[in-house]
Amino acid sequence: LHTPGVGKEDYHREGMTVESFDFMALSENGRLSAVPCSVTIGTFDGLHRGHMSIIEAAVGAARDNGLRTMLITFDRNPKARDRGLPLLKPLCPHSIRDEILEKSGVDFLVTIDFCENISKLSGVAFISLLRKVCRVEKITVGSDFKCGNPREALGAAALGSLFADRVLSIMPDVLDETGRPISSTSIREALLTGRVEAAADLLGRPYSLILPKPLAEEGNRRLFALDDFEVLLPPQGAFETRTAGAGAVGTLSIKGTCVSFESEDCDSLRIELFKEKR
Repeated sequence: LHTPGVGKEDYHREGMTVESFDFMALSENGRLSAVPCSVTIGTFDGLHRGHMSIIEAAVGAARDNGLRTMLITFDRNPKARDRGLPLLKPLCPHSIRDEILEKSGVDFLVTIDFCENISKLSGVAFISLLRKVCRVEKITVGSDFKCGNPREALGAAALGSLFADRVLSIMPDVLDETGRPISSTSIREALLTGRVEAAADLLGRPYSLILPKPLAEEGNRRLFALDDFEVLLPPQGAFETRTAGAGAVGTLSIKGTCVSFESEDCDSLRIELFKEKR
């Protein structure tokens, strides 16, 4: 799919079913401003079970009303800026995120460059920009949704003053087995305590990662630098893995800033973590 009139400055992944755009470019050039859309907005860090329930609702609303589905997200985690934290590594590689979104039925992936100017916008100003990006016919968000800088943010309920009831849907939390809302934070907690099986349950799929370029190779073993991984890794330890597709069993070992991977299928770049090895 390719939307007529879309320029190279805001279209990045020709040939993909999901079309990718820059939020500010769309708000300025109006290329999709007349396209009726079912919109969902969020960080979507990890695309866990809670996120997928929101996306499925947005796609369903689009299907039922003859709309296109637009997912709006960020190029980095806004919490890092809001809380003065260092860069938070994502919970899902972008390539795997794109695969999931393509299968889910999303038409447009719109990314916000979370720069200083964007971080200073009020919630109302952000929604004003959103109205220039597309024709918002439906908007679906989670109960913890917020947009705008902390002092002038709009929560999910406050969106009701800007959108009619027929337009806005606020999705309830998806709960884990203990009754807690599933969140990216809870997945990070599970990973950082080595509980990769718990993380997989919250995600609704195995925790996956893409192997970076190795520092060294020897037989069926590869060595990597920890900082070269795109996603968050568990703490020090050894973890059973499976390679995507072939399903070959292997071991990912983390010690300090070094990571090693050993498997008979060393040609695969995508692996899934299954459990900590004792």
